[in-house]
Amino acid sequence: MHLGHAWVDAHDNGWARPNINGGAGYHWDVFIHNAAAQQAIGVAQINVVEFAAPSTEGNPGHLHHVPSAKQAAVTDAGWSC
Repeated sequence: MHLGHAWVDAHDNGWARPNINGGAGYHWDVFIHNAAAQQAIGVAQINVVEFAAPSTEGNPGHLHHVPSAKQAAVTDAGWSC
C-alpha cells in the first residue's frame, strides 16, 4: 500500500520519508514491526538508501546511516532489503 510519503510493506514495517526538508534526502526511515527483527538489529528504526540515490549515498536497499544516539545499540548491519 502506497500513501504518498509513507507506506507499510508486506512485513508490516512502516516506511516514511525523513522529517527533514519536507521529506527530502536519499533515504527512507523504516520502522521495524517484528520484535525478533528489532532484537536482532538492535534498534526499531533504521534508515535505508532509496532507489536511484546517487552512488555517494550508498547502495539502494542498504543501511544509509545510523543516528549517533542509536549507534551503540546496533548489533547487526550485515543485511540489506
